[in-house]
Amino acid sequence: MIEKIKELREISGAGIMDVKKALEVTDGDIDKAIVWLRENGIVKAAKKTKRIAAEGSVFIATSDDGAALIELNSETDYVASNEQFVKAGNEITKAVLKAGVTNVKEVLKLEIDGETIGSYITNLTAIIGEKITLRRVSIYKGTIGSYQHANSRIGVLIQAENMDQAVLRDIAMQIAAMNPKFLSMDDISEGIIKYETDLAKKELAQAIEGKPEKVVEGMINGKVTKGLSESVLLEQSFVKDSSKKVKDLQGSGKILDFTRFEVGEGIEKKEENFAEEVAKQMGQ
Repeated sequence: MIEKIKELREISGAGIMDVKKALEVTDGDIDKAIVWLRENGIVKAAKKTKRIAAEGSVFIATSDDGAALIELNSETDYVASNEQFVKAGNEITKAVLKAGVTNVKEVLKLEIDGETIGSYITNLTAIIGEKITLRRVSIYKGTIGSYQHANSRIGVLIQAENMDQAVLRDIAMQIAAMNPKFLSMDDISEGIIKYETDLAKKELAQAIEGKPEKVVEGMINGKVTKGLSESVLLEQSFVKDSSKKVKDLQGSGKILDFTRFEVGEGIEKKEENFAEEVAKQMGQ
């Protein structure tokens, strides 16, 4: 039974208990069980609202004058490759780009083929059997570079002016790999700088003891700048050519902003062994 549960779960992306029930009702016939899940899932959608959806995918849509990036979450990584989930992600992203809306609550009010995105996601939750949520959205207009990692777990948009698309794609890949927190040093708050300064003073306490004030100041500022620059896109070494910094790639143009989404970042995830989960839910 466990093997059939696993097989149907992989095919449908449905939750374990829904899959188990479907197989029981259809005497273990997987094809009939898929139909049963589709026909009966909507009744159970509301029960899934308290579950944690920390897996899923990022989706990117582009046009001649802009691009949109969204994170659509599911409970398990099985669902991220589900055909219906992928279709939904692509359709929602296109609708977002067309409407130019970034507030998630407003996005849920947008319509796809006469149905609100909120309703669309609710029905998808019912059909697939897992909680599906639209977590966040980003849109840029103008000259945009984009990158979606092969596993669709990381997506990047970068907005610029007077820059080549190939260069922007390289920088987008850099952002995906190096995960900078700021565009420039000017974007770092005074609070963060003060925290790093206090930390540097403690770490350099022995090294600066007895040295002139200007030397001490230089040592502390140097350490703070070096540490923070690793989190600043323009100050990072370019991964394809370490002799250059990202800011050197701007030429006569300028990077204006960027967004990086990584699936599930900041969400507390619950780790559970599949076999143990099945056994527990079946009361074994």
